[in-house]
Amino acid sequence: MTSRLENKGPYYIDFPGRIKAIQQEMAKEHIDVYLGSRLRTLSWTLDAFCPWRSFVVIPCEGVPSAFTFVIDAARVADETWI
Repeated sequence: MTSRLENKGPYYIDFPGRIKAIQQEMAKEHIDVYLGSRLRTLSWTLDAFCPWRSFVVIPCEGVPSAFTFVIDAARVADETWI
């Protein structure tokens, strides 16, 4: 079985790479944590649609965490790469 994150062609999006790039910029600016709440930010970092007041927490190292309403939690958990 192949990994969901394995490069599968020209339409592959490197979501972990996006997070690492954000974390590199955070390190340059001495930022400990990034909170993202805009729909575009959530989609760009999580690969999931969060229509409600959700947010992503990106630490300076490691995997981000997503927070959303309970009615969307199972769907978002299934859709996202994290």
